Amino acid sequence: MHSEFKYVLPESMKDELRIPFGRMVEAFDPFFESDIKNFDGKIITVGDIITEHFIKNEKLPWISIIDGKTKREVINNGISLHKKPVYVKNPPGTITYELWDAIDRACKNRENTIIFVDGEEDLAALSAIFLSPPGTLVLYGMPEKGVVIVKTDEAKEKVKGLLKKMEVKNGNRDR
Repeated sequence: MHSEFKYVLPESMKDELRIPFGRMVEAFDPFFESDIKNFDGKIITVGDIITEHFIKNEKLPWISIIDGKTKREVINNGISLHKKPVYVKNPPGTITYELWDAIDRACKNRENTIIFVDGEEDLAALSAIFLSPPGTLVLYGMPEKGVVIVKTDEAKEKVKGLLKKMEVKNGNRDR
């Protein structure tokens, strides 16, 4: 296991990642609420605000990936950790092997999992989309814009292409 393995986001790709991978909705509007409430599959949330919203509304995501921050500001969001979280390190603009592996293990597990990132979970949605089983929804926030709802089956190929374009350090592209 290479703990230093990372995908590193090159500056040239930042604008490309500002384009939502799925349907953008205003955060927590009634359409969003009914759409999610009627979904009976697995849901992965990436980000503290979206995860907190789910937990407050008594819908525990299958996998939650949080970093204790919103817009890079530390928050005390009161997320009640339902069980011991998985802790990983992940600097901004990267996907470390540690984060990739934690998401991969969580996707193979039937239990609900919270992954707490020391650093940033800014690119964790890419891993979650790529690694999740068919029929999963990944939800992630876009600050000041809303929530992106991604049907992973429809986005896997796009994410695979993006990962291939990212810089790989201390690892190989097969991850």
